[in-house]
Amino acid sequence: MVWVMAPLHSLLLNFSLLVGQSKVFHFFQEEPIGAIAVLLAVTLIVPPIFERLKLVHRLAEAIHAKITLLHILSRADHVGARRITFGLGRN
Repeated sequence: MVWVMAPLHSLLLNFSLLVGQSKVFHFFQEEPIGAIAVLLAVTLIVPPIFERLKLVHRLAEAIHAKITLLHILSRADHVGARRITFGLGRN
């Protein structure tokens, strides 16, 4: 039980700094089971969501980089520069 309560206690302290001590401790006094459920949900559900958001962000960056490269290549071809065909055809 101690190994569960220690992280919850530190999370409560951090949460109380964000929201305000009186509101958090009042919530724990009025609804202790609900407050513990909220803290467990935050510790178990939110981190996987952030990991997925990181993956989506990396995918968006990769797509943006490819679009930028295609734009640069199309502009270079448009202004009369040599075509870059990556060795798949004539230059």
